[in-house]
Amino acid sequence: MWRRMQENDSALDERLRRGPFRERRRPSVERLRAIHDRVAVESAVNKRAKRLLMVIGAAAASVILFLTIAFLFEMPGGFSDQRLSGASGLEETLKIPLGRTPEEAVEKFRGGQMGRVIHRESVDGGMLLFYKKENELKTSGLQLEFVRKSWFGWKWGMGGGYSISFSYVQDASQKMAASFMAMPYSKGSLSVPFPIFFGELLDDSVQQVAVAVENDDVEQQATVIREGLETPIWFAALPRTAAVPYRIELYDGDGTMTGSKTVNDPTDSDLVTLRADANGDFKDWALSPLFETQGKDADGNTIITMLRGIENKLGMIDSPLIVGTPQKVLWHFWGDQDVLEGNLRIEGTSAETGDTVVLFETRLTKGASVRGSTTSAPSSIRLTELGLWKLDVYINDDLFGSVIVEGKDSY
Repeated sequence: MWRRMQENDSALDERLRRGPFRERRRPSVERLRAIHDRVAVESAVNKRAKRLLMVIGAAAASVILFLTIAFLFEMPGGFSDQRLSGASGLEETLKIPLGRTPEEAVEKFRGGQMGRVIHRESVDGGMLLFYKKENELKTSGLQLEFVRKSWFGWKWGMGGGYSISFSYVQDASQKMAASFMAMPYSKGSLSVPFPIFFGELLDDSVQQVAVAVENDDVEQQATVIREGLETPIWFAALPRTAAVPYRIELYDGDGTMTGSKTVNDPTDSDLVTLRADANGDFKDWALSPLFETQGKDADGNTIITMLRGIENKLGMIDSPLIVGTPQKVLWHFWGDQDVLEGNLRIEGTSAETGDTVVLFETRLTKGASVRGSTTSAPSSIRLTELGLWKLDVYINDDLFGSVIVEGKDSY
């Protein structure tokens, strides 16, 4: 019966569509209302379906457009690579490949063996990878690579490394405590945790490291990683606006600062040495010894002058150094003339504060012999603290020797 009723309804609907007013019979009001309601429901359903299809289509188009733009941005040689290349001053655009993992991204970009990954550190926007080469004997060295996460995998963002030979420290009074490298922020880089300092801890007494931004009165405590490592490593990410000079500070387990170094080069790498002993006590420091040199005056008479330093290697005239007053100091050098030429830098470390600062820089040239020396160089030095100072003399960034002097308040 139900089936017959459905067939009658269908026949009636068909007749009504063809011409209901030519029918001899008229449907009831209830029947017309039911037909009207059903047609209205079908129409509403069709409209909603069309709207849904339009929304789905628009969403799909947006996703496709987004992924297309993202791919154009992240693809090798894409917009992000163009931005980084331009900011780095490169004439050609870098083509940084994508990797499925951070390690693969670094390997594809560097194109060679990076050594062993000794630590992975998740940071905002990506990951820091610390590499160590196993064949680096009697050296301190690390490679740090930042890899950022993209929609299509991992992409290299910035990195670099250093290697410093332990023979670099030639002064027996110095004890290696930490190594470091600084990497600045580049305007073309995306989501990088830079500027950043990183390095190794080379002495067990060093328990914590801090990096201070001297001009902004900002100090950043470093993260120290010891677990699973034969030599602990450390890093400190600074605010993007941070700028030189920086100061690296080393602390023992009691919170006593046992060493420090001022950094004036935003890309510097070097060693930080401990104070004279692990307690920060400089009582073992002693003035460098005096030794005689001979020269001739205008009449050919012999003149004996007392120098302070290392006989037959390095010396300065023994005259008082008054704190706060720039004073002229003539440095005397003995040795191979080919070595005694180039950039000359004098760094001073105060026994009172432990701070290391650059006191003077100039050019050392051949042939400026005086008082029997191989060559010499004038300088202007201004000490800022009373007490003992260790003056480290560098030629072409290599430590030539050290002289311990005293800062006084009067002649």
